[in-house]
Parts: sequence; C-alpha cells; structure tokens
Amino acid sequence: LGIYNYLPFGLRVLDKIEELIDVSMKSVHGQKLAMPLLLNADNWKKTGRWDTTGEELFRLKDRHDVMHCLSPTHEEVVTEIVAQNVFSHRDLPLSLYQIGKKYRDERRPRFGPMRAREFIMKDMYSFDKSAEGAFGTYENVRNAYHKMFKALELNYVEVEADSGNIGGNLSHEFHVLNNVGEDLLLTCNNCNYSANVEKARPFLNTSNNDMQAQTYILKGTCLNSETYYACVHAPLVIQTKNEIGNTRLNETKIITKWNEALKEEQSTSSSNVTINSYKIVDDIDAGGVLINFIDTSVNLNDVCNSSDASTINVQSDFLLAHDGDHCNACGGKGVLNEKRGIEVGHIFYLGKKYSSILNATYMDSNNKTATIEMGCYGIGVSRILAAAIENNLNDNNKNNTKEQEQSIAT
Repeated sequence: LGIYNYLPFGLRVLDKIEELIDVSMKSVHGQKLAMPLLLNADNWKKTGRWDTTGEELFRLKDRHDVMHCLSPTHEEVVTEIVAQNVFSHRDLPLSLYQIGKKYRDERRPRFGPMRAREFIMKDMYSFDKSAEGAFGTYENVRNAYHKMFKALELNYVEVEADSGNIGGNLSHEFHVLNNVGEDLLLTCNNCNYSANVEKARPFLNTSNNDMQAQTYILKGTCLNSETYYACVHAPLVIQTKNEIGNTRLNETKIITKWNEALKEEQSTSSSNVTINSYKIVDDIDAGGVLINFIDTSVNLNDVCNSSDASTINVQSDFLLAHDGDHCNACGGKGVLNEKRGIEVGHIFYLGKKYSSILNATYMDSNNKTATIEMGCYGIGVSRILAAAIENNLNDNNKNNTKEQEQSIAT
C-alpha cells in the first residue's frame, strides 16, 4: 500500500537524521514551522498545479463540497504565509522549513519507504529581495546539503536536474548511488559533469554535413479533452552510436514549454487549457500546427511553418542524452556513463513563479513595491533511511565477496 509503521529502532534512526537536518538548516538561518497537511484547492488552482500535478495528487471533498488535497509539497501555503506577514525589505531574507509527512498517490509503491504513498520530508523555502540574493541563498543551502550528506557517510553525487512540476530554471538533485535506484544519472568520464537523464543533453556535431532536421508531429491532449497539435524539429543524425528517435525527446520539457506557450497565447481569453500528455502521430487535421518546438541545434529557417504568423516558434534543448553519448559540457571530449541513483535531496531556484501569482511582495528602501524571489529545498527523510539500508547491504555484499575471494585464494 505504500504506508508504513516505523518501529522503535527505525524511529530512532529517523530522529537522528532529523536532528542532523535541523542543525544543517539552522546553519543557513532556517526557521522551523509546521504547516497543515490538508490543503484547500484554491491556491493550487491559482498556480495551475491543481491540473498539472495529475493523478498523483490525493484530492478530496469535504461535507461543504469544498475541494482539498493531501499535500505533496507546500509552495502555495508558505508563499501565502509570507504574503500575509512580510511587508518590508527589513523582513528579508527569510528561510522557513518544516519536517513532516507528505502524500503522493503512487501508481506502484515499491522498495519500502523509498517510493511510498506516505513519506517523511524536509522542505525549506527561501525568500529574498533580489535574484542575486536568492542565488546566494541557493548556494549556501547547496553547500549545507553537501556537508550533511558527507556527515551521513552516504555514497552520493550531486547532479543537474529538471525542475518538473515545481518550476524554476535552476535545479540540482542529490542521489545515493545504488543499483536499486530508480533514477538514471549520466556522468562524464572526462569532466566533472553529472546530470539526471531528464536534464543531460548529448553533444551534437553541428559541423556534420549529414545533420538534417527530423520532424515529429505531436498530438496533445488536455484534461477537458481538447486536442492541440505541435511539431518538434530535432537533428536526425548526431555524433554518437545511437540515431535520433522518439526516446530522444524530452517529454517533460516539451509539455512544460507547450503549456507556457498556451498560457501566453490564451492570456487574452477566458479559456484555460493545460496539456497533460501527448503522442507522436503520422498526420494532422486540416487545422494545422499551433506550436513549433525547435531544438537549439536546428536552424529556425529550416523548419516548416516558421514563417506562418499564427504559429508559435519555441526554441530550446529538446533532446535527451543516452549512455555512451559524447558529453556536451566538454565539447564532446568525454563520454557519458549511466549510473543509477536514489534521490534523497532536490533544490530549486523558483524565482517569482509563486510569489507573483500569490502576491508575495515587500516595500523596498525606496518605498516601492517589489516581488519576492524564492527558492525551494527538499530532503527525503524516510528515503535517506531506505538509502542507508541499501548502502549498508551493498557494503556487506562487497565484504562477503572479498572474504570469499580470500578464502578461495587461501
């Protein structure tokens, strides 16, 4: 079911992990609070996450027919708290954190508390006067995470990550390296680059004369059953052992960019369409393509519909890297190797994504209203427990193997 009891010995371990987290968060001026687990749907609808979170969100209705959810995260709640209590630049910077239970309706709960419907998490939210201050806080928390995971003596790695449904444009994950991990990580054998497979980009030999643009027609579906079409233009040939294919498309980034473009296009209308899934199709209806997604390696002038005034062109990195690809970070000198990891921490720079929607502002030194810059920092407390067990099992297996080898040698 993905819901567990923690017996005395396990609870002692969790308490020790939480004590270490408390020390770490207070070292970066974090102040502890407690927020409710039952959340009203209103602010989730304002930020759009009521629709985009999907089926993993536990939704329920009270006796007054008011919609709520069991919280998987608290961005909306904490932003509203700050919006109601912070008014002056003298109140900032501010960092608030809590340690408590979260809920996610996992399709397939497994590996004990590593992937569960109810789990224990530390989440901290930072509030700064400027982007520069927010990046400074981000780096301070990032360094605190390294000190904490080193103190836990876990075999971990930090990787670049995709922000997903949380939002923002800067994100890092912390993974315990283990073969039972569900996350695929790519690390370069030449430079220090490491990234989640959802974030890593392959090196593209753009000087290759065989480089051609391959077009994929996408059919997007919405919660209200409306249909939208789009094109993804990506290079057909890349300098690796693999050819471009459907598995090369970054679905998370495509859906995110699609919804951003739809939101901008619909800003003057009352409609509220959100793409939640798509598939590749062979042809499209007479209505044509609404959006062109163009990979950064493809020339804008080489794609279809680029001159159509009614078509929106979005250019970004829409390709995923695979094991064995050359590394883009060092210009193709290194090769990306695949490893498996257990995600135990994730940090995000949110910018004004939530503060601008929920009116979290302050009065600056010139008596002018400004919007607060935010960051978000999570640690899976119960997942660290599971990862530590797997780490220990790995160490025992290695020791047993060494003993067997010594016995055979003797």
